[in-house]
Amino acid sequence: MVEKSGVVVHLKQPFNATRIIAANIENRVKELNKMADQSEKAKQGFWEEFEMLQQQECKFLYPRKEGQRLENKAKNRYKNILPCKNSEYP
Repeated sequence: MVEKSGVVVHLKQPFNATRIIAANIENRVKELNKMADQSEKAKQGFWEEFEMLQQQECKFLYPRKEGQRLENKAKNRYKNILPCKNSEYP
């Protein structure tokens, strides 16, 4: 995070900008698109928010360990999006 003065502030915990009111989703999408357009870095906007969500697994009610098991890895459509235990199909 950068202050208006230009001083970089290092956060000990990520700033949770993901929590929004559903009625404001259009504004959040515009904000993320703007961040991606203005930055030369690859990890901005939507990608940065996705990475933050991936790191918050410990806050979830159900862990994603089942999707990481060897017998289930081949069933995962995406390598970076894993299902949790109670989302399995027989």
